[in-house]
Amino acid sequence: MDLNNLCKEIRKEIIEITYEAQSGHTAGPLGAVEQYVSLYFSGILKENDKIIISNGHYAPLLYIILAHKGYLEKSKLKTLRKFGSALQGHPHRGDIQGIENTSGPVGEGLSQAIGVCIASNLDKNNNQIYCLMGDGEHDEGNV
Repeated sequence: MDLNNLCKEIRKEIIEITYEAQSGHTAGPLGAVEQYVSLYFSGILKENDKIIISNGHYAPLLYIILAHKGYLEKSKLKTLRKFGSALQGHPHRGDIQGIENTSGPVGEGLSQAIGVCIASNLDKNNNQIYCLMGDGEHDEGNV
């Protein structure tokens, strides 16, 4: 898989689906494409690993990544932020396979990731927990 071309395709899709929605964040998701592609497509992320998304407004990027991984149909991407769609402005755990946490207010994901890590250790799981955060939230919430 050519990861550089995948990054270009994902950036194009971010613009397309946020334009279709006439709503949503673009700057953060466009800037984080390589980070997400590296985790999801380069072999870093293993089967039992978990990614906690703290900056939920990066949802367009997450949804596109999950579509490329086969967790949802690509045609569903056009329902971003539409009434009744599972693809809302912030991800909601349980709506789509591959979403490990509900996110919204920035600054909460690190605490969520710590809780997931503690639970994983108690269960003696041999996995990694990743927490993806935006730069602006380092002055927010529990961080």
